[in-house]
Amino acid sequence: MLVQGPPGTGKSHTIANLICHLLATGQRTLITAKTPRALQVLEGLVPVELRPLCINLLGSGLGERRSLESSVGGILRKNEEWNEDRAGRERTGLEERLQNLREEKAKVNRRLRDIRESETHTQSVAEGAYRGTAARIAEAVNQHRTDYEWFADSVPLDKTCQISTDTLRSVLSALRQFTPEKRQELGLAWPEELPSPEQFAKLVGNETSATEEEQNSARGADEHIANLLERNNPLAIEAILNAFSTFRDTRRRLLAMPHSWMIDALRDILGGNSSLWHELFRVTRDVIASIEALVAVADETRIEFPDTTDIRSLYEDGGKLKEHMENGGKLGWGLFRPKPVKERLYVIKAVKIGGRPCSTVEHFSTLAEALYVRIECEKAWGFWNGRSEKVEGRTLSN
Repeated sequence: MLVQGPPGTGKSHTIANLICHLLATGQRTLITAKTPRALQVLEGLVPVELRPLCINLLGSGLGERRSLESSVGGILRKNEEWNEDRAGRERTGLEERLQNLREEKAKVNRRLRDIRESETHTQSVAEGAYRGTAARIAEAVNQHRTDYEWFADSVPLDKTCQISTDTLRSVLSALRQFTPEKRQELGLAWPEELPSPEQFAKLVGNETSATEEEQNSARGADEHIANLLERNNPLAIEAILNAFSTFRDTRRRLLAMPHSWMIDALRDILGGNSSLWHELFRVTRDVIASIEALVAVADETRIEFPDTTDIRSLYEDGGKLKEHMENGGKLGWGLFRPKPVKERLYVIKAVKIGGRPCSTVEHFSTLAEALYVRIECEKAWGFWNGRSEKVEGRTLSN
């Protein structure tokens, strides 16, 4: 990656951020510059908490040597003071706090969405006298203020009532007779054609089932969501029901999978924090794609090497020997071996492919491919560290 730009545009901050990210993911980094001044500026941008973990060597004088000793001493002190149990508790507490904040954020987002929906959905007030969004209804009520201004929230005691006593009594008597049952009765219409006994029995059964389902669904139901669904047509409600059924079945199927990280993944994704799992999916997918064509070679080939051998060094040295022989070079023997072969002689003497010493282009190619598969798999498992237990499959012999 190339970072380029005029002074003051954040190049040094970008490098400092990369350093912090690499350290946080357990990697190491080496930073060099033409002048000590550039490294001093960069050191000043690294957070104070991370500076003891950085070894500084800005020259060869006594001051630089003391700075190097101080950095090494700081790292050793950090290592001696480290307490895994305390760090685990702090990490657990921070994760719980982060999860609580995410849940609170989701609740606030839902509340904001509900407020927005209340301003965009059409509503009906006063038995249809006012229709429209909440803002439009407020405007209509304000326009009619002069017509009903006598009806105030607080009535002055020095003014008489605008309605006579007899009128109020007649209204009260009528309201007492106009019960909810009477309203429902007056709203009924005589059907043009009566259903057959079989159809009537079926309708009664459907009504009974619908009543039971309504009672079961009413427990814990959100009144606002129920009102929103009520305004939709049956086709839209059926589509929503099918979508929720699919979601429920998918969630149940995912929770039944034997993966320890599935519960955390579902919790984060449903809470609106899916970026981490998208990144894990991308890294894992890329690793699988890069080694897919080489997995068969790694599984079918038995490779032996000493336990103390560094895998990455062996991978690079095997690749160098392969390149040397593909360019027409020979392995030679004794004192007449070429320099590239002498520097990597342990590969020929200590590594065996299928029980035979590693000595041909095919051997070096097989070694490089098998080691590449193992290195990439270890890299992928590194991203899953702490989220899933490592599953061992067929591996190299060492």
